[in-house]
Amino acid sequence: MSQLTQSRRTSPWAIILIAIGVIWLLSEANIFTAANLSVLFRFWPLILIAFGVELLIGRNNQRLSLLIIGGTVLVMIALMLVGPSVGLAQTSDVKTATYSTPLDGVESARVNISANVASVRVVPISNPDNLIDADLEYVGDLTYDASTDGAQGVVNLESQGSVTYSNIFFFDWLGGDALNGVQWDIGLNPAIPLDLDVSSGTGGMNLDLSTFQLTDLRVNGGTGSVDLVLPSMTDAYTVRVETGTGAGHIRVLDDAVVRLVLQSGTGSMTIDVPDDAAVRLEASVGTGSVNVPGSFTRTSGEDGFIGDSGTWETANFDAAAQQITIEYDGGTGSLNIQ
Repeated sequence: MSQLTQSRRTSPWAIILIAIGVIWLLSEANIFTAANLSVLFRFWPLILIAFGVELLIGRNNQRLSLLIIGGTVLVMIALMLVGPSVGLAQTSDVKTATYSTPLDGVESARVNISANVASVRVVPISNPDNLIDADLEYVGDLTYDASTDGAQGVVNLESQGSVTYSNIFFFDWLGGDALNGVQWDIGLNPAIPLDLDVSSGTGGMNLDLSTFQLTDLRVNGGTGSVDLVLPSMTDAYTVRVETGTGAGHIRVLDDAVVRLVLQSGTGSMTIDVPDDAAVRLEASVGTGSVNVPGSFTRTSGEDGFIGDSGTWETANFDAAAQQITIEYDGGTGSLNIQ
């Protein structure tokens, strides 16, 4: 019994668990900010050193083991407290850039927008003589290329490379606000057909494409939400949207003829379709649910013990000239048609 008690008292894991709880509690109380946590990530090798020293000289000495592990924890917490004020915190280097490319006779364009850490906003351009206007805040490196291939314009706007914040996903998970507000404001010309690809890693996306001429659209969201407005066009077009942990909200305007191919992870997906629109939905979700209006009829599939799958249609779908088709593959989030 005494050996068991001694083993439990000398275990360094108890001290480590207490330290993690204290740090988490201080973070939830907003006493520790993202700057404090960045000090922890900068000096975390001290924990490995402490474990090594404890294994070498402290394993058979209870007091020395507690002194090594406990002292290291106290030093780390002290560094987190005073580190930001003495310049030990890592900082995010937020830079700015502005780009514009004239239309110059371009009749259509292929545009790729890829942001690793930023919220992306795409709207109709304010200057009709330009193909694109971009006002950007970013971290890491940025690439902007604009060229023409015959009458087609080609634009590639991409952030790349590592950012100076270590483990940015961890900071976001704890509610750190160090990179909140990093924004890409992009205007595109709606007067020409666009093949558009937009993606973001940690930021949300707000894409008002209500007046655009789309030949193809691909949207890839990571941890941020996706808010998308799709145009009404006489020609059919395809939209592919993939979300991760963020929620998706898609609004389809009246008289649109569109095929939606959607995939989500843990976030939910909501699709606003016009009243009296002809809609067919083919959906499969893992642990989530499929919720449709009363005007939809289920033509195949059935509710599972966990998750839904099947096909739903409005009564006028087969005879309608303008149709909306939705193909959805979901994870734990729900799909809501309204």
